[in-house]
Amino acid sequence: MDDIWIEDETGLTAFDLVVKRGKVEDVEEFIRLLENTAGRGKAFEVGRHFSLLVCQKARPSYGFCLKRGWECNGKDNAGATLLDRVIEYEFLEGVEVLLQKRLFDIKVQNSPTGDTVLHYARSAEAVKLLLNAGATIDGKNKDGQTPLFWAAYLGCTGVVEELLNSTPKPDVKTQDAEGSNILHVAFDRPDIMALMVKHGVDLNALNNGGRTPLGMASWWNDVEGVKFLLGAGANPNGARAVEISPLFTAIRLSNTSEIFRLLVKNGAELLAQDSRGITALRVAVEYDKRYEAKCIAKKMKDRYAEKARDIYASVLH
Repeated sequence: MDDIWIEDETGLTAFDLVVKRGKVEDVEEFIRLLENTAGRGKAFEVGRHFSLLVCQKARPSYGFCLKRGWECNGKDNAGATLLDRVIEYEFLEGVEVLLQKRLFDIKVQNSPTGDTVLHYARSAEAVKLLLNAGATIDGKNKDGQTPLFWAAYLGCTGVVEELLNSTPKPDVKTQDAEGSNILHVAFDRPDIMALMVKHGVDLNALNNGGRTPLGMASWWNDVEGVKFLLGAGANPNGARAVEISPLFTAIRLSNTSEIFRLLVKNGAELLAQDSRGITALRVAVEYDKRYEAKCIAKKMKDRYAEKARDIYASVLH
């Protein structure tokens, strides 16, 4: 029977193909065959084959396995439980079956990552089901990320909103192992950024790398994020050091001048120097950013002309 688990050139086994075909009677016959040769529930414990039933949302076959006592509280090769996979694939009927039967420990964490079942939620409905069943709202994985933090990173606005509206409330000011708050990681999602600002997340917090959320938005070329953060009052010069400021970052990494323009318009210091005396102009020249170099050079010319006028005026007096 071992040959039924041999994968074809696409990575599928005989069991996978039977499930994908979608004929319940074929799947159930296959399962009986497995039990007769390997023992009930021993043909595989929770692994990718049981997960395939979930992925295909094959409720009849899924229910058939559960009724026959197949193991559902173990973990697959990635350390995820069957409940994790049911949630991940949005098989909400499957979630309800597991919740009703109490066939699992809802607070168990993924072995290598430390993810809780809420980390796998991709919809508001899934969040409701899990919280009502006693899932931990602020459980952290091994990277220090809560379900709210992870949902914001993935851009799951519905999950973020449901968690924010839940009781008890999640910790919106949570930080991950790198010292980043949720604003640091909400790339390309100004809607999620707006929710975080509304709930008091610090616009100018520094992560362990010395960057603010604005600095990270500059790093990721997130024009809309930069625009939102500046509009919400973020410090355009915020950083632990000049060389990693939003402006220096935008000059080095941005593939558009739009972020540079937004920063300058909102008060970014064009004439700042880093700890080695390197200026923004030098960085712009080194990275062949001609528009940026031209703007900085003009600012320098205007500044020095102003200083010259001040000196001349002081001499006359």
